[in-house]
Amino acid sequence: MGKKVFQMPRQQPTTHTITHHMPLTRRDTERAAQQDLQTVLRLVDKGRIAVSEKTFHASSAAVEEIASLLRDGDFYGLTPKKNTWDQAIGPIQACAWPLLVQAAKLAERHGKKLALTKAGRHALGAPAAETLRLSWQRWLKTKLLDEFNRVDAIKGQHGKGKRAMTAVEGRRAVINAALKHCPIGRWVQVDDFFRFMVAAGFDFQVTREPWDLYISDPQYGNLGYEGFHDWEILQGRYALCLLYEYAATLGLIDVAYVDPAGVRRDFRNLWGTDDLDCLSRYDGLISFRLNPLGAYCLGLVDAYKPSAVQARAVLTVLPSLHIHVTGETLSPDEALLLGTYAEQESDTVWRLDRAKALAAVESGNQIAELRTFLQARDAQPLPDTVESFITTTERRARALVNTGTALLIACADAEIADVVANHEPMKKLCLRAGEQHLVVPVEAEEQFRKALRSLGYGMPRV
Repeated sequence: MGKKVFQMPRQQPTTHTITHHMPLTRRDTERAAQQDLQTVLRLVDKGRIAVSEKTFHASSAAVEEIASLLRDGDFYGLTPKKNTWDQAIGPIQACAWPLLVQAAKLAERHGKKLALTKAGRHALGAPAAETLRLSWQRWLKTKLLDEFNRVDAIKGQHGKGKRAMTAVEGRRAVINAALKHCPIGRWVQVDDFFRFMVAAGFDFQVTREPWDLYISDPQYGNLGYEGFHDWEILQGRYALCLLYEYAATLGLIDVAYVDPAGVRRDFRNLWGTDDLDCLSRYDGLISFRLNPLGAYCLGLVDAYKPSAVQARAVLTVLPSLHIHVTGETLSPDEALLLGTYAEQESDTVWRLDRAKALAAVESGNQIAELRTFLQARDAQPLPDTVESFITTTERRARALVNTGTALLIACADAEIADVVANHEPMKKLCLRAGEQHLVVPVEAEEQFRKALRSLGYGMPRV
């Protein structure tokens, strides 16, 4: 009989799982986009947005100003790089807006700066939802930009490689069609959306020749190698940009996101990516939600009905224009809406403010939402003074209309001003302003000069 040999059990290797918790930011874009549209149009009207003649992109100074004035700020802010080799996330919404208003034909380049078109000037007083729907429809067909260019870690898109890039209109059409299948008002994981697109046949190509594209080095980092141009690398990154930078900026989708560093690992097997924290600035988009504005812009509904801010707090609205919060505190959305029209005097007391309300309506907000908001949270009818505040504010905010930029011209004396202002051809080109001044629309300057010369007068160019 042989001896039994006792064997120690083989020890299993110890594994450790490290979990990094990244703060998830949720951004509801529906109301912000409507206000931001008005902000950008007014910046254009003031001549504050300089753009490149070749790329149509706004200058860095203009982008910074836009970012500082966005209702909720840009998605990641404009934090400078700590080191020259660090990846910068950079602007997203502030980069998109100047391109969007150009594509929508609301603004066009005059010299080095954007100026409002007739449609853009009309949009200042039109319902923002209509303009945003038009902007999305026109963005789907614009050739101003290939969004994939914004995935700047992937090189080779210009020069020879540009000829192999597919038409952007076709790519956008596919994603737009897939978006129409998303449930309205429900969050969708980005990766689930991508899987749906592939499974349902919503496919497209970014380039006909992936060998033209590369990361870091055109030979070793070439994307033509098998496994180097998978759907997530090319189509996925293009879709992320279109959704995050353009659909979300226009308010079609609400977004939930984190810092893009280390979120997506699908590019880690590619040569030359060791020093990259992310493949694109859009890698942090985790999920999105098609909102009522998006449903309207996509043509899923015939009319736009703004989403209601969920009632949480109970309010008591007083004839003195004071609003008392009872019970639960205001949610962030409730506080944001109320703060658009009122000043906060304490933790539980607000007071409707005429100047803030006027500024809000000027920026495109519909003050009717304030009435709905208050009525839903106060069991009593609104006091007459509050009803009067709302109706008067709406009427006064639209009492004057900005019809365009004009030149204020000083005449040498009142007699010359009389001759020019009363000359028949001049009556359609200028208006009298005081004894010695005339006002001429900027777009009529050359006609005015020509008519002026026919009268025997001239006006030096500044």
